[in-house]
Amino acid sequence: MKYKGRLLSSIPPTANTSGATAMWLLQDEMQGMQSNTWPGLVTPDPYFSSVMLLLHGDGSFADSSSKNTSITLYNSATTSASTYKFGTGSLNYTASTAYGELSNSNFDFGTNDWTIEMWWYHPASIPAYGVIFDVDSSSKFFVGFSPNTTGLRVYHVSGIDYNPTHSMSAGNWYHLAWVRNGGTVTIYQGGSSIGSVSCTGYNFSPTSGYNYAYLNTYGLNGRPWYQAGSYVDDFRITKGVARYTSNFTPPTAAFPNA
Repeated sequence: MKYKGRLLSSIPPTANTSGATAMWLLQDEMQGMQSNTWPGLVTPDPYFSSVMLLLHGDGSFADSSSKNTSITLYNSATTSASTYKFGTGSLNYTASTAYGELSNSNFDFGTNDWTIEMWWYHPASIPAYGVIFDVDSSSKFFVGFSPNTTGLRVYHVSGIDYNPTHSMSAGNWYHLAWVRNGGTVTIYQGGSSIGSVSCTGYNFSPTSGYNYAYLNTYGLNGRPWYQAGSYVDDFRITKGVARYTSNFTPPTAAFPNA
């Protein structure tokens, strides 16, 4: 059922509550439709139980996955209500050395498939070197930007350091995805593969004794290095699932919360 009334309600129902009885404001309807949370419009995620982290950035760093992971923010990491792709905000890492720290307990990928994806926006020149997500303090595995300004990168300390040549420009939103599918990691930009690298036999589990993962930094012993300095919207990590195995159309709405 879609609630299209225009009567004022002191406490409007949540957009994903199918049994809501109050009437909506027009503003509520428009916001719900924009974020793909309006009743009747939400398409459930068949892999939601495998989502380890889901950050919409709509006013907070709250994890909308079922894991409810707590994130500690440092150095003015915050949200932006003015620069975002979907919803009402994005994760804002533009402050110098801004980053987030969280437990790596849900990011033990092992030798299984995984997908790391987001919408990404850089307000200035694209950084020559930057880390978007780092699995643990020894930096056994991270995704981000290459050291030679040619583009996106995936790194594994045991022997993968892959950065295919491509182009991006500041001031634009890009859907980025890193996908492990069997023995291959593929990097996608805007739904198109920009290259793949073999990862046969590689274990993407955290190093024993290191307990954290990091957002927007290479978290060597808790020290912030190589921040990407960008805005990120709808950051999602899925464990055990290669969501994209060929070129695809990027999502046109926020990822669902169920």
